[in-house]
Amino acid sequence: MPVIEHKGNHQVIILYWNTWFGLDDFDYGFGRTPFLDSYRFYLSFENSLCLDYVTEKLYRPLQYNAVPVVYGGADYSMYLPAGSYVNAMDFNSPERLANYLNKLMKDDELYSTFSSLTAVVFHCRDTMAVRLQHVYFATVTMLAFLLTGITFQYHSDFAIPADWIPNLSIVPNNISRNHSVRSIADSKVNYPWMDDPTCRHFSVQFAKNKSLPKWALTSFPGSGVTWTRQLIEGVTGIYTGTAYGSTEPSIVDGNHHGNEAEHDCGCTIVIKDHGYPETYPFIDTEGPYKNRGILLLRNPFDALFTFSHFLWSGNNQKGTVSPNVFNGTEWDEYISYVAEEWAEHADRWIRNIKHGTVIFYERLLQDTESELRRLLKAINFVDANHPPVDPERMRCTLKHKNRLDRKRSNKPKVPLRLKDHSIIMSSIERVQESLSKKGWPLLPLHLYDLHKPVKALR
Repeated sequence: MPVIEHKGNHQVIILYWNTWFGLDDFDYGFGRTPFLDSYRFYLSFENSLCLDYVTEKLYRPLQYNAVPVVYGGADYSMYLPAGSYVNAMDFNSPERLANYLNKLMKDDELYSTFSSLTAVVFHCRDTMAVRLQHVYFATVTMLAFLLTGITFQYHSDFAIPADWIPNLSIVPNNISRNHSVRSIADSKVNYPWMDDPTCRHFSVQFAKNKSLPKWALTSFPGSGVTWTRQLIEGVTGIYTGTAYGSTEPSIVDGNHHGNEAEHDCGCTIVIKDHGYPETYPFIDTEGPYKNRGILLLRNPFDALFTFSHFLWSGNNQKGTVSPNVFNGTEWDEYISYVAEEWAEHADRWIRNIKHGTVIFYERLLQDTESELRRLLKAINFVDANHPPVDPERMRCTLKHKNRLDRKRSNKPKVPLRLKDHSIIMSSIERVQESLSKKGWPLLPLHLYDLHKPVKALR
């Protein structure tokens, strides 16, 4: 999400990147961001802090004589001459980095030392942009062939410390992509219904390593994926995993181990992932889930508020904030962000999934058993002892489906302005069209609270 600070005839642009999607509002590839001509700086922050990992983010701003502010695991002096970029690693706080950038903004002579070096290195920027594009794609393609299955699987996540993100933070401070998690012992078993004599004997545990294919359970944040994971584990008796590792809070209180699983263990029934199905530059490929996924969709008006309570309560899964914060410029920017990303996330997965289906949160609430059975059928789950689904497990799952481990008792909302309401409605139309083209069930709009805009309430 962009936050623009005006300084005379120039602007500083800060691109907030999302933990789950790894993209900013302006990430449209080479040669399609002409507005950068009016900016002095571009935050070239890499998705992952890996040794010598450098992407097009480093070179894109140079096409427009903007000075890159770099953040990553590479030695940038190997790629650009000193004095042609600003390294965020050289500053011990975002405040000091911001002060330095403001200093450069005010001192044209000092700033020119950076921009002139940029101009020397890329004096024919239009030609160079094409060359860099070809070099970049050739390099990445070579690496892909050499390191297939090892790299580019986790590069869709934002790796910047959360304390760098002020106010409208899109980055949870307690979630990071699962790079190195210890193996799971077979003895890690959870009994989710210990207080119920008729259900306490049912356990949830890991499947045998490498016995299950990797299935994504994907949604926009705030769409009820935690609750859906509880339901899936209850019926199957198999842990669900997460793409974000053991630092993510467990989905239930008590002795739960699903988040500890390695991403590729083949021991979890599905894997929560808020990211896109594949990563740049491998758009429209099968991705790490090999076109397997369950897309969970929720009314974006409701997801909007649920996600905002999570973010602004300090990433507290049960936290809420005062409705007084739902106003002003940041709120408007947040609504635009949610509307765009909710639709983009859904559209990308709808196009990517070849094995799987779409599940609707509202239908899961209304007819939990039918929607849950549809989900299990899509991932080819069959209970070996009681095919296709153990009726007693289903009974206990439905009996305890309203557990409050991770639910908010109250989620304050406010009416939306007509403009903001229209933005979200446009996103709904976009997803509806994508579902129709796919031949999948359409959004259950009759179950949606479409939140009448302020103008309609007057």
